Amino acid sequence: MYLQDKCLESEVSNVMKKGYIISEDKAKIVYSVIGNGPAIVLGHALGATKEVWMESGWVDILKEHFTVVTIDLRGNGESDSSSEVDFYTQNKVISDINMIVKKCGFTTYNYFGHSYGATIGLKLCKENKNVQKVVCAGTNFGEEFFTTIVPDIIADYQKFKGIKERNIFDEENLSNEDIEWLKNTNINARLAKLKAMNKWTGVEINEIKGKLAIYSGEEDIPLVKEDIINNQEDLNKNGISSKVFEKLNHAELVTKSEIVSPWVLEFLLK
Repeated sequence: MYLQDKCLESEVSNVMKKGYIISEDKAKIVYSVIGNGPAIVLGHALGATKEVWMESGWVDILKEHFTVVTIDLRGNGESDSSSEVDFYTQNKVISDINMIVKKCGFTTYNYFGHSYGATIGLKLCKENKNVQKVVCAGTNFGEEFFTTIVPDIIADYQKFKGIKERNIFDEENLSNEDIEWLKNTNINARLAKLKAMNKWTGVEINEIKGKLAIYSGEEDIPLVKEDIINNQEDLNKNGISSKVFEKLNHAELVTKSEIVSPWVLEFLLK
C-alpha cells in the first residue's frame, strides 16, 4: 500500500514502507523507507533498482543509525521511464530526490550512491546545501567518463537494440542469460538515459563543498580506480576521504557490504 502522507519517523520504525512522488514533469518516482534517525538516501547503479540495497545488506546495516530511503531512480524499477533523453537530466534526478526527502519530513539528509547513483552524489556534494555527508562508490571526478566511456556504452546498446528489433539472437552467439536480459530490458529507455549522461557535467575535486567519502576497488573500472589513486594528494588537501579496497570489482563495491560497511559507517557516524 503506498503511503499518501509524510513518512514521519514514528511511522517508519523497523517496517519497510513504500511511497511515491509525482515529479515536476509528472513522472511517478517510487521509494521505500525504514529506520529512525537522520535521513540517508541510497542511489543505485544504472541498471539496478532500490532492492539492491536490501539484498546486499546495506538497509539492515544503516537502519540502526538512519532513516533509510531507497529510491528507484527514474527509468528504473517501479518508477516511470521514458525513451526521451530530456527525461534523464541531472537536475530532474536531483529534484526527484529532494522531493522525496521533503515528503519524508526531512530538510537535510545524507546520501550514498553507487556508479550512476554516485555521479549524482558528486553533484549533490557540489551544489546542494541540504546534504550533510555523501558517500560515492565507483565514480570519478571530471568529464572523462561522460565524454569517453559513455559513447562506447551507447554504441554497445545500439547494437543490442538492432539485435532485439531484428530478433537475431541466435546469430550473435548470445548466452541464454544474455537473451533473457535483452528480451526483458527496455533498450530504448536505457539508450535515452545513456545519451542524457553524455550531456551531464562532471564535478572537479576542488568544487566539492560538502563532506565526501569516495571509494573504489582494485578490480573496478580502471578510470574510476586510477582517479582515486592518481589524485590522492588533492583529495587529502580538500578533506575528502578515499579508499581503494583490495580485490573488489565495480559491483562488489555494494554487494560486499560486510567488507565495505565498517569504513562507510566510520565516515557517516563520526
